[in-house]
Amino acid sequence: MDYGSVPDWVVAIAAALAAWQGIKSLSAWRNEEAGRRRMELAEIALSEFYEARDIFKWVRSPARADEDDEPQPTQSGHDIYSPILRRLAEDGDFFGRMRARRYRVHALLGAGAVEPYDIISGVHGDVTQAAKMLIQTRQGAQGPSDRRRSAQWEDTVWDDAEGEDEINARIEMAVRKAEAVFRPQIDMNEVGIPRPKPPVSR
Repeated sequence: MDYGSVPDWVVAIAAALAAWQGIKSLSAWRNEEAGRRRMELAEIALSEFYEARDIFKWVRSPARADEDDEPQPTQSGHDIYSPILRRLAEDGDFFGRMRARRYRVHALLGAGAVEPYDIISGVHGDVTQAAKMLIQTRQGAQGPSDRRRSAQWEDTVWDDAEGEDEINARIEMAVRKAEAVFRPQIDMNEVGIPRPKPPVSR
């Protein structure tokens, strides 16, 4: 046996081990970085769903409107319902950012994670459309079918805080689904290990 070649084998093995360790470290770093990005995205996204819920409460609640927004019996449809469209427009930038974030959520968390966004988008569209239709059809005589349709639009644009409210139910469903998607990501640290719970004070 040529013992003179042993140091060469040692060097080769050491180099292979170093390369393997480097690849392993790089993989761990990538996993940590991906986990950090998912966690940061989840924190922002979930907070936006909570904010969206509050925005719709404001948009649909006459009690929280400005004095000029309070509906009066003698006001026209435009006077009564245009403030709803104005309030939605005032928060247009927020909803624009939320729609844009949907694509990043899709990319990082998968197609199933965007369902809460689709629910909120549907609510936004329905409230907007109902307000527009009430403005357009407020004037003139209405038959029974028209009155039923107007009542449905009224239920959409105004928040019935004391009764069953389909819009509120849909918003709450979106929030619950968002919590199911994003809360596990928030509760994981960068290396994918659950964050320790704080000690219980006695």
